Amino acid sequence: MNQSIKPQQDIDLVGGEHCVLMLHGLGASPLELSRLAKDLHSAGFSVYAPSIPNYSFGTECGNWQGWVKQAEQYLWDLRSQYTTVSVVGLSMGATLALKLAQHESFTALVLLSTALAYDGWSIPRYSFLIR
Repeated sequence: MNQSIKPQQDIDLVGGEHCVLMLHGLGASPLELSRLAKDLHSAGFSVYAPSIPNYSFGTECGNWQGWVKQAEQYLWDLRSQYTTVSVVGLSMGATLALKLAQHESFTALVLLSTALAYDGWSIPRYSFLIR
């Protein structure tokens, strides 16, 4: 199976009755999760990695409350379509997944490179050039 994934495009790979919701990092896109998404899909899972409005690359930055509401909506939508749902988060997406886990239940939670203290020290000085 050869499926191409474009940077601004949601990853939506239909497989089995268990779906993995994948949340990418702040200012990134689903593309950064594409390799893991393809591996999960080849193992028989359905995978959904959305481009989140006001969170993803190429969109204006919103607030965290809006990101949480959007992630909750994705989770609820997937629950209505699949038997079980797990959540994977990368970087700020992992922090977003932790916030979801405070009020929602799902089958499994995988946190990759969790951003627990976003203090700005690791942000390069040229970051203003990155939009």
